[in-house]
Amino acid sequence: MTRKRRTVAQLAQEANLDVDEALITLWDAGYDKVTRPNDTVKNVGYARHSLGIASRRELKSISYWMSIFDLYETEFRDLLRELAVPIEGKTERLPPKAVSRLRAEARKRGINPLTGKAMPLSSLPKSKEKPPV
Repeated sequence: MTRKRRTVAQLAQEANLDVDEALITLWDAGYDKVTRPNDTVKNVGYARHSLGIASRRELKSISYWMSIFDLYETEFRDLLRELAVPIEGKTERLPPKAVSRLRAEARKRGINPLTGKAMPLSSLPKSKEKPPV
């Protein structure tokens, strides 16, 4: 199975970074051969980690999401119940579909689910309410 390569511009967008900032960060991490936004990056996992983007393993971790939402364990488990995510006992891994529901909840709260940083106002979900007349 081949892994999909990403360009610097795609990784920068994923991390909510300016392309120049992403390039500098990648250079600091040892990616000396990438010089332009459209250059592809080998070892995307390491590049994502360098840019502060969560790995797949982290996204399935309860402790990761507790830190993203800044919640204690009991509060986080209450949130999971609100999102209809069944969870048992002291498990540390999230069940299927939990990650997508938590990502949506993070976006709704204005948090980038991959970096834990506040999202720019332009990328926040639009309210479906009508403006007052």
